[in-house]
Amino acid sequence: MNPKITTGSEASQVKANLPEWYESPEAQIEKMKQFIKKYSKDAFSARDIPPPPTADLRDGEVYLLICYLPKKGRKGELERTMTAYFDAMEPPEGYPKTKWDEAKFDARHLKQVDGYEWQPGIRWVTFNPDTYQGRSPNRALEASRDSECALAGVEVLAAVYQFRQWPKSWDGVKSPRPRLASLRANVLGGTDWSSVLSLNLWDDGHGHGLHLSADNVDSSSDVWACPGFREI
Repeated sequence: MNPKITTGSEASQVKANLPEWYESPEAQIEKMKQFIKKYSKDAFSARDIPPPPTADLRDGEVYLLICYLPKKGRKGELERTMTAYFDAMEPPEGYPKTKWDEAKFDARHLKQVDGYEWQPGIRWVTFNPDTYQGRSPNRALEASRDSECALAGVEVLAAVYQFRQWPKSWDGVKSPRPRLASLRANVLGGTDWSSVLSLNLWDDGHGHGLHLSADNVDSSSDVWACPGFREI
């Protein structure tokens, strides 16, 4: 499902209907300053943060400020940025943050899909958490090739960092759980890149927490979405 373009008064209405978990551009800029101070002083400073965006939003989108880190030493761009955001993001109060042991961020275990290029910098994007709900990551990738909306990867972790309460909305119906569909994970070893990372906030009789795990790129369920984003 591709969100429609809105302009003028329609765009104003979209902004007025932003979700409760959304944080303003000004609040996101303050969090980005904290992120830079802890994770990227070697690459960026507060002066590199662009001003709040003015581009029109489409139905379902929010503004998201994200930092794409450059390579440092032996740690590649994707690994460094994923590691920083997983460390930085805070789950909703009372929920521990956990990660499946096999979900690793180095180049032997995680990569971008073909056609996606890494460009270091701090940028505003529009982020749609509900894109391609019910489609497998592979089907979502096929559909996105004909769309302006790219599939999110590290952008999902950046959204959890900026919008701490977003995971509490994941009911699997109106607000699906996110997959990092522009990334492919190797969790089985060898040359098997058939997995995709996903986030889930769970709370049952066995415990609760915000958990990063992996499942198959061809699996589909209405409780999951493959969020999308547009650079602006």
